[in-house]
Amino acid sequence: MGQNTVKALMQRGFDSETANRLDQAGYKLNDLKTLDENELRSLNIPEELIDKLLREKRPPIPSETLNKVLYESGMTCCICGDKNQGIIVHHIEEYSVSRNHAEDNLVVLCLNHHGEAHTKRELQQNLTPERLRDFKQRWLDWLKQPGNRKALSANPEDSYQSINQIADSVAIFTAPVMSLQFADHETRQELGNSIKLSSIAYGEPVTPLRDTQVMQWRDIGKSGLSIGTPEPLISPDYWREKEEYIRLTSLLRPVAFVIHNQSSTLLQGVRVEIIGSSSGGITVTDKLPDKPAYRLIDVIPPNIYDRLSLQRDPQTEVVDHGSQWTLTVHFGNVQPKSSVWADEPFYIGSNAEEFLELEAVIYADNLPDPPKVKLTIEFEIENRFPLTIDDL
Repeated sequence: MGQNTVKALMQRGFDSETANRLDQAGYKLNDLKTLDENELRSLNIPEELIDKLLREKRPPIPSETLNKVLYESGMTCCICGDKNQGIIVHHIEEYSVSRNHAEDNLVVLCLNHHGEAHTKRELQQNLTPERLRDFKQRWLDWLKQPGNRKALSANPEDSYQSINQIADSVAIFTAPVMSLQFADHETRQELGNSIKLSSIAYGEPVTPLRDTQVMQWRDIGKSGLSIGTPEPLISPDYWREKEEYIRLTSLLRPVAFVIHNQSSTLLQGVRVEIIGSSSGGITVTDKLPDKPAYRLIDVIPPNIYDRLSLQRDPQTEVVDHGSQWTLTVHFGNVQPKSSVWADEPFYIGSNAEEFLELEAVIYADNLPDPPKVKLTIEFEIENRFPLTIDDL
């Protein structure tokens, strides 16, 4: 104990008297973070400080607890018993719900079975908390039988002390901290997890708009008569394209993300994925329509630089599949203690829904437990009648 604990508590708003009292009682910052509200109140910690403690990101598993769990399990997955597999310490009851780092809530799994523990299927048995506890107990009972621990170990001298030497690296691996926020992609302003968007929602035309027709009059040389023929250089779809352009650009608003890697680990191939429904009047796309050209001669093909950019994999992509859509934003590698901003926004709007809840999942090639982030969008909608040719 000492000044490190007192300093850490004071950095979080504790007064020096309370910080010293807790330090002298033997508490470290991480010890306090593992306690629930009632336990913290029993230590005479003010309510506002309890709130600050519990609102922080998940603390690491205490070293002694981690060491014991690893040693008792022989540093091996309790389900497959494969010594050659990489392992992770898994919370049987999710920490975000239980706030429980106790030994009986921790189990050692290989990466494959850790993925199974976070997957739910309708037609197969899931790795429920009850089944995980049963597997863990059976595995510990097997290890207690004479000779089994020694036969399992590739190094018969594995001990509590040797496991203690790798505890820090395991803790870093099991608890990377990622956060995600909405952002303004132009100003790089962080907007939090809830935003409000204002837009105009024009109704779609009841019947398709007619072709664009500009008549070119030609004198036929008889008594001043002339006939009209359609102008061939005018785009026949101009009215329809302009109606769609105005309707979508009035409805859709650009939204981007910023992602933070608060851990000390490089995260590779980071991407964010959101799956949503098109029902309820929601429209999502990764690009707005081009402004329509009235004359065909004004439709200019993309230059060489545009063609090269089209060949690159997009950072932001929306894929429609039936009544659902999937938004994927690629961030690449995210350095430790750094942030990456999405350079490409996506566009979203609603002509009916006023409040939309989304769940974003953060994936990375070396992140076995993808965190989920709740996001909300509130729409302020001004509904208007469909556009007519007179309006256009």
